[in-house]
Amino acid sequence: EAEAAAAAALADKVAAEREAAAERRVSFEQERARQEMAQARALLESALAARDRTHGEALEAARKQAEQEVAHHEALLEQRLAAAARETAEATAADRRVHEVELAQLRQVTEATLSAKDRQHAEQVKRLEALHREQCAAYGVLQQQGGALSKLATDVGRTA
Repeated sequence: EAEAAAAAALADKVAAEREAAAERRVSFEQERARQEMAQARALLESALAARDRTHGEALEAARKQAEQEVAHHEALLEQRLAAAARETAEATAADRRVHEVELAQLRQVTEATLSAKDRQHAEQVKRLEALHREQCAAYGVLQQQGGALSKLATDVGRTA
């Protein structure tokens, strides 16, 4: 019986040691799991921070690139506007030159027309002067003939 009690006590002791060892293993495993979770959490937080930094850097790089593109497009727009202004000025100058040539031609035609009308008017005045002279001469002849007829009538009246 003493042996049995010693064996039972030994079995209880072994069972208690096994239980304590199991508890230590569970506690050790729990601690190890906590440490692994803490490491995983730290890695995750580090990765998230790195991602946020990278995301922020990417956003900053994208903003800078967008600013550069806007500046580039603004410069292109300014160049296009300057080219359009130059083309407009050149077209206006060309139109002005064409208009000046057309005006000069129109002046020449107008002057030629006025000169021709002046010559025609001068010829009409000369013809009217000649006609007037002829009419005056005819009136003179008529007056002479009228005077001669009046004298003849007076002579006829006296002799009658």
